[in-house]
Amino acid sequence: MAHTLRFEWDVPETVFDEQFPAETFLMAVKVDAVCKLVTAGRLSSGYAAGLLGITRRALLDLLRERNLPLVDYTADALAQDLQTLQTLAAPPDDAPQAPHAS
Repeated sequence: MAHTLRFEWDVPETVFDEQFPAETFLMAVKVDAVCKLVTAGRLSSGYAAGLLGITRRALLDLLRERNLPLVDYTADALAQDLQTLQTLAAPPDDAPQAPHAS
């Protein structure tokens, strides 16, 4: 189930004009909010793209342009993944040994 969010914000009339319409600002706020929700892991990239009316690829490009990670991959996660790879690459203890050539 989705929540509909609405808020009112009183800003001076001089903020917006023909070069900077309110609609442009509102879209920028929406894009910023969606990017924050994606990088916080609160929205999937596909759902976020739908909220913005763009493709998933366009959203990924948007995140890249803003230097925002789609996934927060920590140093600890990398170390754990490397340990897993080493474990998987090691032969099992009961594996037959290849004969040595003499």
